[in-house]
Amino acid sequence: VAIPVEVEANWPFQMAVPTVGQVLRATRLLILTVGVLPIVFVWFAITASIWPIEIAWRVALLDLAAALLVMEVSLLGWNAIPLASPHEPATETLKSRWMGYLAFLLLFAKGGASLELEAVQSPAVTIVCVSAAVTIVAALRLWRRRQGHRRAPTFESTSGPIQSLNLSEAS
Repeated sequence: VAIPVEVEANWPFQMAVPTVGQVLRATRLLILTVGVLPIVFVWFAITASIWPIEIAWRVALLDLAAALLVMEVSLLGWNAIPLASPHEPATETLKSRWMGYLAFLLLFAKGGASLELEAVQSPAVTIVCVSAAVTIVAALRLWRRRQGHRRAPTFESTSGPIQSLNLSEAS
């Protein structure tokens, strides 16, 4: 896979503009095949070698469900083709949302670990947790679809030239 060095190299995407839905499907597939599934498979192999196989299966299912949920939340509001448009550091977004990002990370890391520890003890609780995660993912996708996933993805910077991420109030 070639990475365009210059933004003008995105011309193939501009000739046949995909919909945001198509871009999201391709992005999800890439995230799953390169990021999520290899980690889940390797972790399953490790846990299956040291824990009972039923526990290893439950952990793998819970990890997959959590990864799908995080992936879907991460892609909310996203409509750019990866590597086909310039990266714009969103200073105002980071300044105003960093506390929310930190809270989500802490809640997911600590709360998710505690929930997984409880869920892995019972097949019924595992099924409830996986079902809840899949339901939330489906609801997020439906909400996104209703928001208009047939829009064209963005290619160009909307705020002028790319600048460095400057979080200082002094500038």
